[in-house]
Amino acid sequence: MKHKLLLIFFISSFAFSAVKETEIRAIATHPSWYWKGSVKEKRSEMRHYFKLLNEANINMVYFWMETANMAALLGEPKYAKNGDYNFYSTEKWDCIGEMLKEAKKHNVELHLWFSFTRYKRNRNYVPEYDSNPEIMPEGSPAWASITKSEYEAGYTDPASKNVSGTALCNNAEGAGGWTIEVIDRILQKYPEIAGIHLEEPGYLSLQRCVCKRCQKVYSLLYDEPGENLLNHIYSGKNAREAYRKDPKAIAVKVHGTNRFVSKFRGFLEEKHPYKILMTGGGPYPALERARGRNWPEWIQWGWIPYFGCQAYRPNVKSFVTDCKSAMDAMQGSGAEFAPIIGMLYGSGKTHSNSPEMVIKQIKAARKLDGYKGVEYAGVQLFSGKALNKEMAEALGKGPFSETKALPWQNAKGKEDEKNLSKRKDKPERE
Repeated sequence: MKHKLLLIFFISSFAFSAVKETEIRAIATHPSWYWKGSVKEKRSEMRHYFKLLNEANINMVYFWMETANMAALLGEPKYAKNGDYNFYSTEKWDCIGEMLKEAKKHNVELHLWFSFTRYKRNRNYVPEYDSNPEIMPEGSPAWASITKSEYEAGYTDPASKNVSGTALCNNAEGAGGWTIEVIDRILQKYPEIAGIHLEEPGYLSLQRCVCKRCQKVYSLLYDEPGENLLNHIYSGKNAREAYRKDPKAIAVKVHGTNRFVSKFRGFLEEKHPYKILMTGGGPYPALERARGRNWPEWIQWGWIPYFGCQAYRPNVKSFVTDCKSAMDAMQGSGAEFAPIIGMLYGSGKTHSNSPEMVIKQIKAARKLDGYKGVEYAGVQLFSGKALNKEMAEALGKGPFSETKALPWQNAKGKEDEKNLSKRKDKPERE
């Protein structure tokens, strides 16, 4: 009996010692969506939120900014003085600056969460499409993407008012340069921002984009008339299978996003070399690449050291299935995995998971450490609005009961393999 007790003690001690010393515990927030009222009220809500983060032992926050928010932050008058967008204007209060100070008090890192493929909610003319801004870099309406149905209806000019313009064309190189310049300005203004989370760099829909610019890429790749591209753009419920079966379907989609992510990585290495770079997207590579979201290859090329798939599921089994799909594509890359767990998600935020289900999925994610040789780095939670008192207590007393540093915070100096110096064989940069 004594030997059995010693064996049990040894096994339990080993299990305890095997728990990771570091863990990403990130949460995605939309401050401008849910901190309302006067400056005093917004500041109070912000401070209360950081107290909840502290109670939950969350160590990383990324805050969502659309291009309109960035324009307001940098002082572009049409946005900084517009009540729809001026949440981030520094005229009355410096939201980012105050969040950074509050984050430091609670030992939390703040990361910028941004999508190159912009989600349009703007009533004003969006700044990257504005050829006459006062403060922002000059943009161009020609950067808009065109859907197949718009093109077939005769709207071949991206600047046409009949083109929805809900997203940039990733093959518009100027749009990528605009994005990098604006983010550089923000990082210079707030050097304490610890990193960037690139949200779904790609196209918003499968039938984007068929503009003349994309057709030119197609003709260069395949030595065919550019308009033949339209035969390789799919939509509808069978689109995923159509893209899988068409060897020419993906190359035009990923051409521009490959160029953008490569240049973005080079920009960080040159100007902000110790900012952490993460990206996120769906868990199924075939559908992701059909939208230009080429994260499987970016990871294999060593461009992205941390990746989190959006595994928004109401049960553990389907959550694990999603995670394994992403990890299959990551094997052999050296990149680390931090899946995104759904707390409040879906169209109109119609889906939610209870604290109990969130905790079960956190535990399931931890058990995936080492699957296909991929290292688990932590978890990310979406979205921040769901972090109420009940959720914070459940996390802080449950899976996050011990405080943990972030993986890069335990680095032995700035040459640690997890920073941006980590490289692998990859295509030459353009």
